[in-house]
Amino acid sequence: MPTLPWMTDLGDQMREAREQKGWSQEALGEKVNLSRGTINAYENGKGNPEFWVVAEIAAALEKEFNVLGCTIGPKDVIRRLPQAEQLCLRFDHDHTFLAMLTIRPSSKSVSITTVAQLSDKLA
Repeated sequence: MPTLPWMTDLGDQMREAREQKGWSQEALGEKVNLSRGTINAYENGKGNPEFWVVAEIAAALEKEFNVLGCTIGPKDVIRRLPQAEQLCLRFDHDHTFLAMLTIRPSSKSVSITTVAQLSDKLA
């Protein structure tokens, strides 16, 4: 997988946040249940972490990361669903899907419920 500019930028943000905490790569990996090698790969722009991984790292480091114009931070940690219920999309690919989206704003948060069908045949 080639290293893309956003991967290097995210890695730099992760390294800077980890170093500000005074943590080693191994210590961060233990907090988010990843190996030191995986943390090292992400910091060197060699990995393509899923959204939930970036959010977990952001939460552990108490920082927000900017990825492709989106801010991912501690507030974005999501309850992990069983694998059969997850829809994991890679950051470096386009995805087309049909979705029903329900947004319920409240005074402190927004609840979003989706039902999606991924399709390779949609234009």
